[in-house]
Amino acid sequence: MAIIHKAIKSKPWIVRYKEPWSGKARTRSFLTQAEAKAFDEAQSQVFDRERAIIKATKRRRKLQAAPSITVADVIDRYLDSLTNLRTRKSCAHHLKSIRDIYGERKAHCMTLEDMDAFLKVQRERGVGRTTANRRAGLLRTACNHAVRWGLLSSNPLASMRLAAQPRQTPDPPTLHEAKLIYNSASEHVKRVVLLGLATGARIGPSELFRLRWSDVDLEHAVLRMPQAAKGARAEGRAVPIRRDVLDQLQSWSIQDAAIQCPWVINYHGKSVRNIGHAWRKALQRAGIERRIRPYDLRHAFASHSLDAGADLKSVADIMGHADEAMIVRFYRHTNPESLRAATEAAPGLSSKENIHMELNEIVYKINDGRLWDVEEAKYVTEAPASKQVIALYSNGKPGGEDYLKRTLVFYGYTVGPELKTLDEVKAEKLAEINEKCDAALKAMTPTYPDRELLTFDQQKQEALAYTSDPSSACPLLSPLAAARGVSLELLCQKVIAKATAFSNISGTLIGQRQAYEDQLDLCETKDAVAAIQPVYTLSEGDA
Repeated sequence: MAIIHKAIKSKPWIVRYKEPWSGKARTRSFLTQAEAKAFDEAQSQVFDRERAIIKATKRRRKLQAAPSITVADVIDRYLDSLTNLRTRKSCAHHLKSIRDIYGERKAHCMTLEDMDAFLKVQRERGVGRTTANRRAGLLRTACNHAVRWGLLSSNPLASMRLAAQPRQTPDPPTLHEAKLIYNSASEHVKRVVLLGLATGARIGPSELFRLRWSDVDLEHAVLRMPQAAKGARAEGRAVPIRRDVLDQLQSWSIQDAAIQCPWVINYHGKSVRNIGHAWRKALQRAGIERRIRPYDLRHAFASHSLDAGADLKSVADIMGHADEAMIVRFYRHTNPESLRAATEAAPGLSSKENIHMELNEIVYKINDGRLWDVEEAKYVTEAPASKQVIALYSNGKPGGEDYLKRTLVFYGYTVGPELKTLDEVKAEKLAEINEKCDAALKAMTPTYPDRELLTFDQQKQEALAYTSDPSSACPLLSPLAAARGVSLELLCQKVIAKATAFSNISGTLIGQRQAYEDQLDLCETKDAVAAIQPVYTLSEGDA
């Protein structure tokens, strides 16, 4: 819409606009500029609502075909949307087992009982819980995307909860065990042991096996470790070379230069992707019976470095972690001496000070002086007298807001909206919009049990077929009519009426949900996101 001025006209202020429905250009003249602006603003709001109705109508038409969408269709569409080839290949591998069982099933007919059965079958086949959960979770994710694309009206697996596999704390090799493995290993595994313990690199093709001699600066005793995609710096990271490792690296570099091999970890001049067989042989020859993985060398680096007094942040940087929280949570394994020193240092019940602090007693102070009330999960201007102010420090320096957020996450405290990014707030609001839509649909269709909805599509198809041709077979409706003691014709009429009503209700709610999602997409601030309060209602005709 546009406002123009033509002084030669009796009403010089002209508003030009196009109707959303017809696309036709229109004009309207006004005596004053204020009248023109008022009309322009009012008409813009009307047209925005009309466009939302048009958009919802188009989506509703797409959703009418949703019952024909199979699980295989949802999986294929989801895989096509993945741009990373490695991710697509991995997801396709995990989703294959679901496709084999449920590929021909109508996607909207999937139930939680189906997924429970799938998980049981996976366990019977010896698949670990983590892997089975990942496969079920991928299907749930694919259905979420199908809802976004308009292929499904709702995600039938949205409420699925997967039992987490208890995290197994790795037990890294001791220095004695590492020496036994090194002395018993073949040449390329010796290099893995030495560099794994010395650099803390990820053992495998993501980092250590990608290391080239061109990445190694023997003169300055530093190497640039290729960074795994999940790390903090994709371009690689500088890792100092230990003095006791430098001589061995120089010897290996001379050997590899003679055969023109670019890889530090190589097998007869060829790159290496897996050392599983050679590793197991080395453990066997070393007489080690307990389970030790090559990746445990990385855990050993972290544990031994921290036990020797290394700085937490420096260890995190060398290992390629974005922050030190991962080191504390997953990698640190203290030796008995460290444990005894820690227990002796901590005050006991007879100590004058009680260092245990409840959640409602803590206020964190960050580097700019702001105070964060842990219990209220927000910034406060002044700490209550009943609470203790704790200044946050990271590596000897006052910690900022990022460090505050990591601290709250690490200790399991609530991270308030002020510390969340706009994307995080949007993601939470999107989940709220979808959950309220699903709840509204269930509340507004109480006479549509979940079990009945599983055969709803077949009932509707049989009813339509019978109405068009009374000689059509109705294997589902015929016994239902007989059991209810009504004529097949009357039952078909009721089924069609009920299906139409359900489509109208679900279409209206989906349109409203999409309108809220469109509002969310336009939000540029967290306050704008918080202002969206989804409420789902029906018109008098739909109700």
